[in-house]
Amino acid sequence: MLDRRVRGPGVAAVTAPARDELGVYGGAEPTRVGATLIEQAGIHPVADTHRYGPAWRQATLWFTTNVEVSGLFIAALAATLGLGFTLGLVILIGGAVLGTAVFAYMVTWGPKAGVSQLGLARMTFGKSVALPALVQGLTAGGWIALVSLFGAQAASLLFGIPFWAGALIVLAAVAFLAGGGYEWINQVEAWFAPVMTVLFGILTWRIFAHHVVLPVRTVHGAALAGAVLLMLAVVLSGSLSWCPYAMDFGRRMPPGTSSRKVFWFVTAGTLTAGAWNTVSLATPV
Repeated sequence: MLDRRVRGPGVAAVTAPARDELGVYGGAEPTRVGATLIEQAGIHPVADTHRYGPAWRQATLWFTTNVEVSGLFIAALAATLGLGFTLGLVILIGGAVLGTAVFAYMVTWGPKAGVSQLGLARMTFGKSVALPALVQGLTAGGWIALVSLFGAQAASLLFGIPFWAGALIVLAAVAFLAGGGYEWINQVEAWFAPVMTVLFGILTWRIFAHHVVLPVRTVHGAALAGAVLLMLAVVLSGSLSWCPYAMDFGRRMPPGTSSRKVFWFVTAGTLTAGAWNTVSLATPV
């Protein structure tokens, strides 16, 4: 509602809002790399003065996000379905390239708009965007549950703790990280990039230190076609599942950030992790 007049020397009479209708979205938000505050600001567009960070951070963000246990499971699934090593590798790499290209392109919208993906969609689709938001919330919950399952099992095997204890540790870590917001996520993923590189390096060495038996193709005809389609859907889901909030991870970068740089850094981080995950194809099934 507009009801106040703003006047001054040399200033034409203009109207000003009686209240800040966007105030409900206010709160603490990061304005620089390394800010340790917990983000409280809502889905409002990020002011240009609060934009920061280089494009290369997208590489560490998406490398650490994707080089993890569930990625190994996806690669091992290709062998389990009977696709063999060569065909399985082609589907894994080809599907990752296709899905990452779509996702990385959508990340480049973040610096341009400075707003979250669903926030921008609200401008086009109105309140109907609540339905895909609900679906996305449910699938995100399922993803967290799946990752926690793998993480809990890994923690149990590595540290000799009960499965339930490993699940609690993983869930607490995920909640702590997500609750911090944009900058916390970027910082933690950057810190853990070398840690995950070392851990996956050890895993790779342990796989190839033993006698490796590459899987052979055991399906043909209609069964082969079905296995290919299923495997391609699984691989694409790994990258495309990020699309509903792709812009969220780039919305705080300066508006003049090169879209080309953002695209290639996202692609480099994601595909490096995806290619490395294929080492589980070399594990006997």
